[in-house]
Amino acid sequence: MLTHFLRSIVPTAICGWCLLSTETLAAQVTFNFEGPAIATEGPAATIVGDFVTGSVTFETNTPARDTRRPFDEGERLFYVDAITDLTFSVGNVTETFQSGDIQIFNDLSRCGFTTPSGCRRFLDEEDALFFLAENSALSAQLIVSGLDQDLLDVGTLPTTLPPIEEIFRVDFFVDDNINDEFSVSSNRIQLVGSSIEEIPTPALIPGLLGMGVAALRKRKQKAEL
Repeated sequence: MLTHFLRSIVPTAICGWCLLSTETLAAQVTFNFEGPAIATEGPAATIVGDFVTGSVTFETNTPARDTRRPFDEGERLFYVDAITDLTFSVGNVTETFQSGDIQIFNDLSRCGFTTPSGCRRFLDEEDALFFLAENSALSAQLIVSGLDQDLLDVGTLPTTLPPIEEIFRVDFFVDDNINDEFSVSSNRIQLVGSSIEEIPTPALIPGLLGMGVAALRKRKQKAEL
C-alpha cells in the first residue's frame, strides 16, 4: 500500500514543480535610443551632428531604495545595479557599460522651505527616469523627463516605453572620468523601441513542500478510513 501511495503522489509533485519552476516574476527590458550629438569632444571622427545610437537593458525585479528627503511626498526611488548593459555608438566610438543604477521620480513633491513645524512650501518635480552607468574611463547618463507628473503610472521600473506624448525631453551625456578628453551630449534623443525578455525564476520550495505535506496527510487519512 505504501509503494502504491508513493507512486501516486510523485507525478503530482513533479507536475507541481514544473508549473512552479516556469513562473515568471521578473523581466529584462531594453530601451533603444538615437539622436544627433549636439556637442562632442574627443576623436576627430566624432563631431557635432554625428548620430548617437544606443540601448539600455535593466532587470525589473531589482529592489528599490527609498531616497526621499525629509518632508518629501511621492516617490524618489533608487535601483542599485538594475542596469545590466548600456551601449552607445557615436562616430567611430562604441562603448559598453556592464552595470549601472536607475533613479525614478514619480509624483514627487520635494520640500522647498522648512520650518520647525514642518514644510511650508512644496515644489513639484516632473516625473523622470535616470539611467546612470559608469566604468573606469567614462560615465553615461540617459535621462527621460516628463512634461509633468504623468510620465509614470507607478514608481516601479517600466516594462514598456513611456507614452511619447508625456515625454518632454530625452537627454544623453557621456563624460571622461580621467582627463576630460572625450564627451558627448544631446538633448535631442528619442526612444525608438523596446523589448522585453521574461526571466524564469526558481520554484518556491517552501510552497511546494507545503503542498506535498498537505497531500500526504489527506491521502493518509483516506487510506486509514
